[in-house]
Amino acid sequence: AAFALEQARKVLLPLLLGEVTNLKSLLYSGVVWSMLFTFTTAMFLTTVVGADWMMRTTVEEWQVWRYQSQYRFHGKSPEQLYREQVSAATAMLLVTQEQTLGSDVP
Repeated sequence: AAFALEQARKVLLPLLLGEVTNLKSLLYSGVVWSMLFTFTTAMFLTTVVGADWMMRTTVEEWQVWRYQSQYRFHGKSPEQLYREQVSAATAMLLVTQEQTLGSDVP
């Protein structure tokens, strides 16, 4: 175990931190700055994606509640209305794709 720790200190530490001899070399180490930038970017990206997901979910829940409170389902379940919405969007995509492909032909 002592041999493994010694080898890790000799081999892995320079890979993770670069050649650090003093505090100044640590501040100028590109490896450290790369790790900090990567971590910060990943953290903010996760925060943005999570916030977007929460906002979208909140809006969907609010719309379902609003439609239920105003009796706009007309006897249909939210799942049926969702399937109808997906079918309508798919049909629109197919029509748009056909028009786009047709316009490419001379």
